Amino acid sequence: MASHLKSEDHVAVLRARETAYDIADDLQRRGFDAQGVTVYETLAAVTISPDEIKKAQAEWKGVVCFASPSAVQAFADTFLKDEDGERLRQSLVAVAIGETTAHAARPFFVRVALAPAHSVEALIEAAMVHLQSHTRS
Repeated sequence: MASHLKSEDHVAVLRARETAYDIADDLQRRGFDAQGVTVYETLAAVTISPDEIKKAQAEWKGVVCFASPSAVQAFADTFLKDEDGERLRQSLVAVAIGETTAHAARPFFVRVALAPAHSVEALIEAAMVHLQSHTRS
């Protein structure tokens, strides 16, 4: 985007309340007149029953992958609010697609790993590494 803009161009970036990557801030650091405008918030609309939550909590082992801060929040709000959630918080490794998502996961997980690149492929590769080390221990 920056290579297509002139420094005097004003840019308004429509964004979520929690962004995985803040384009407006990046453009500002590069000297552009950019403003981020928060226009939406991702909310989890959970329709999973308490029994389904308990079953899922009992079966999870190893890793859980996140590609956005809002996914972290939705997961935490749904699955990490009771005794079983405390076990998950300590036993699962949260694997995040980027630093912003990792930052969102740190309050909820004892171990947070970062994918080496901002891609789904890198996220999966990082998850597999942590899953393999988890199953060996």
